[in-house]
Amino acid sequence: MKKTIKKYAKGVRLERKIVNYARDKGLIGFRSAGSKSGSKAKIDCVIIDTKQKKIYIIQAKARKLSHNALKRELELLPRNDEYVSKRLIITNLKELKEIL
Repeated sequence: MKKTIKKYAKGVRLERKIVNYARDKGLIGFRSAGSKSGSKAKIDCVIIDTKQKKIYIIQAKARKLSHNALKRELELLPRNDEYVSKRLIITNLKELKEIL
């Protein structure tokens, strides 16, 4: 298996873990279509908490990011506004558990 395919598969597994965790908590969660590397979509997952009326826009990264890289990635996500509660970059499930 090529290195890029392994990285993609690792990222997809993280995205699925994020969505499954959200669904297990009773939230609405789904992966974004076209989130594959190289596409224009920067959103990997969306989690909606209907009780608290919050929407979480998530960029999943299966690797650790430096502080500067994290800031650059966060700038690419849609801004927080009246509809989007949080823009997140998640590198592991533990981070998500602390937020939700």
